[in-house]
Amino acid sequence: MTTFNQFSREERAEIDALIHEAYTDENGETRTHVEAAEEFDRLLTSAVQAHREWAGMLLDDWRYEGMKKFIGDRYKHSELFTFTRRDRQVTRTVKRGRVKVDDEGVKSWHQEPLPGWTRRDLMAAIRAEEGAIADRQANIAMYRALVDLLDDTGAHTVAEALDMRSITLEQYLSERLAS
Repeated sequence: MTTFNQFSREERAEIDALIHEAYTDENGETRTHVEAAEEFDRLLTSAVQAHREWAGMLLDDWRYEGMKKFIGDRYKHSELFTFTRRDRQVTRTVKRGRVKVDDEGVKSWHQEPLPGWTRRDLMAAIRAEEGAIADRQANIAMYRALVDLLDDTGAHTVAEALDMRSITLEQYLSERLAS
């Protein structure tokens, strides 16, 4: 897998400049992800034609990673089951992701049928889901704190409110959410 840090400083700067160009239209407005992807595709094609080695490496890697994601998704969703929880029908995949550790301690991700899972596998899945809930709760707390900031200042945007308070986003959230 190609990682951004394996490129030289100059190549990373070139890639970041293309990303910025892809997201920014001729009027300085931000494009949608779909529009930016289309523009980035055009810019990347030009970079490949200009024999920029990093561009070809990225395209090869993305082709492989995209293929891997597609077949993994199709494999996982080949079997579904439905159950009722709190008067609501819930559909899930039979194949569920879990981490396996080999004899050398190397971890890898596998999609395996849920009926074959052990107690240890289930407890690990519970811990992972609890971590995801904690992340969501942190996001909700952040959004609520920013709504409070807008309400307190009467500003239209978070940036305006932060400017009115002469504080950065990080400073405000650290002070507001520290406890």
